[in-house]
Amino acid sequence: MESEIYIMEKPQDGISRVKFAHKSDSLLVTSWDSHAYFYDGVTSKLKSKFNTPYPLLDGDYCSDT
Repeated sequence: MESEIYIMEKPQDGISRVKFAHKSDSLLVTSWDSHAYFYDGVTSKLKSKFNTPYPLLDGDYCSDT
């Protein structure tokens, strides 16, 4: 069964990549708005937000911990 996640603090431009962690309940979202968003996949709350000078077209985890 698939489930849906609704995030409240979403990117201000198009989402370029969504990546779920394999071992934790984390969600990484990159966007054309030059930010990477790191969410708790259970509560859908924003944990961290990282800014870059350029649009982020892809993102991945170094580690699931």
